[in-house]
Amino acid sequence: MRCPFCKEDKDKVIDSRSSDAGRVIRRRRQCYKRPVSAEQIQQIADKTEEDVFRQFDREVTSAFIGECVMKHLRDVDKVAYIRFASVYREFKDAGELLDEVTRAIQESEPADQLKLFDS
Repeated sequence: MRCPFCKEDKDKVIDSRSSDAGRVIRRRRQCYKRPVSAEQIQQIADKTEEDVFRQFDREVTSAFIGECVMKHLRDVDKVAYIRFASVYREFKDAGELLDEVTRAIQESEPADQLKLFDS
């Protein structure tokens, strides 16, 4: 069965129960995608559109749009951001991926917080 939200057919059955006098089995499923709601996706699209209108009058590069989407997605879900960035930026090796993950982790830590084992 396809997920009604992301249309992916790889989902997980998390609950089964019979109904209609045992003639029908109802299954509750969980999608393997990230928990980013449709509302959050719409907000990312709206913010990206605002960025485009603020910066450009006529034509906008796809690179600018991709970077805007990544910037706003990073604020919503770091894992979804890393997944998107790995495809969008076409990382060539694990080192590039690790660099991006490290940057995302560092951005989520308060800048004024002291490190426990800082040298």
